[in-house]
Amino acid sequence: ETELRREIEEERSVEDMLGDVNTDDDNEEEDYEVWKVRELKRIKRNREERETIEKEKMELDRIRNMTEEERRQEFRANPKQITNKAPKGKYKFLQKYYHRGAFFVSAEEENTYKQDFSQ
Repeated sequence: ETELRREIEEERSVEDMLGDVNTDDDNEEEDYEVWKVRELKRIKRNREERETIEKEKMELDRIRNMTEEERRQEFRANPKQITNKAPKGKYKFLQKYYHRGAFFVSAEEENTYKQDFSQ
């Protein structure tokens, strides 16, 4: 009987605590403004993506409509820029074919994996 009373009191206290939780937002205008800004940014981003896709399609159509000679001249005048190309070092004679083997490397030669052999 005492356990039953204790369980009932625990359930009531939990219900009271849940009743005290306020789920209503007091700042609906502020939330609306934040939502509006977020939505405008999304619309702008989507529009810019559509515009870039449209520009790429137009450029592709323009290149497809060119003759072979015009394409060559265009590519000579405007070569593609490679932005993320890493600089390579110069290898010594047959160095790119040399490999010591990972299985036979001992523990004291740990810096083997971290070396830059292209120097």
